[in-house]
Amino acid sequence: MGRKKGSKNKNTLLGDQIKEVTKAVGVKPCEGCNKRAEALNNTHLKFKRLFSNGKQLTEEELNEWNKFTNRDNKNKVSKEEQKMIVKVLKNNLYMSVKPCTNCSPKQWNHWIGLIDAFVNKD
Repeated sequence: MGRKKGSKNKNTLLGDQIKEVTKAVGVKPCEGCNKRAEALNNTHLKFKRLFSNGKQLTEEELNEWNKFTNRDNKNKVSKEEQKMIVKVLKNNLYMSVKPCTNCSPKQWNHWIGLIDAFVNKD
């Protein structure tokens, strides 16, 4: 889908891009489509802010993170590893998270995924 020469593409957010493509193939947006586009745009903005404002990990932190992601037992997160994850989220991604003694594996995997995406963003 090409842009007209000289036009500015204001729809750079994910939700707007999907809305544009579906409109181009003849799908008329409904209220649910608009809500979905808004939710995707909000998520896109959150990740954009998260990754653009984050502070790079130091070499020591990066080595610690790589050691963690290459560990043998990926199904378990030890107390020390949990502290390291919370520290990286607070210090590097400026997220206000607290150490959690009863967080579900799903929550830890979510945080691990955020850090992985941040570390591998380049």
